[in-house]
Amino acid sequence: MAEAQRFEELEEDMGLWEGVGMVEGRVHSLNLIGCKPPLSEALGAELGLISELQRINLSENELGGPLPIKETFASLHLLRKLSLSRNCFSGPLTHVCLLRQLADLDLSHNQLTGPLPADLPLHLPELATLNLSHNKLSGKFPDELRNLKALRLLNLGHNSFKGSLESWVGGLANLQRLDLSHNRLEGNFPLALKRLHFLEYLHLNNNKVKE
Repeated sequence: MAEAQRFEELEEDMGLWEGVGMVEGRVHSLNLIGCKPPLSEALGAELGLISELQRINLSENELGGPLPIKETFASLHLLRKLSLSRNCFSGPLTHVCLLRQLADLDLSHNQLTGPLPADLPLHLPELATLNLSHNKLSGKFPDELRNLKALRLLNLGHNSFKGSLESWVGGLANLQRLDLSHNRLEGNFPLALKRLHFLEYLHLNNNKVKE
């Protein structure tokens, strides 16, 4: 009962905020970019109570620490879009796979480390946008991404991924934007990329990929 009351009070208060989208009195989207003063990290724990949230953008709020996926966002079963870019989050990409309905994920411009979770495509099959650029991610260029058939944008630029760019990338038929610049990739340019008929933007600079 106390949690339900806290939820109702939170939704009522947030309805007065700029950047909060509501439908029939329920909060469906949060677009709280660069708040002045920045959002309190304590607010994050409360967001998990807003069960009908579908889109969240908390970019540029000086939020830090480990990604609060499990504690804050995993209970939001309708969540389709999450942007936490340009904050100060650090550590590995843990619990991202709990966001099973996600279509757009932007964690760029943070301080995230480690490899991409191998089971990410298995649990996020509808992912269309994946932006992890400008972090400190590393490891082999993830072959598992070949299973993200809905991808339209893939940006892993400005990290430390290594290995070769494999021909399976040409099988991501819906890809429109691909940025793998400023990594440690090497080998030959895969001719299979020419099969990407919808590709509008390709950036592979500052690697050792040979044409």
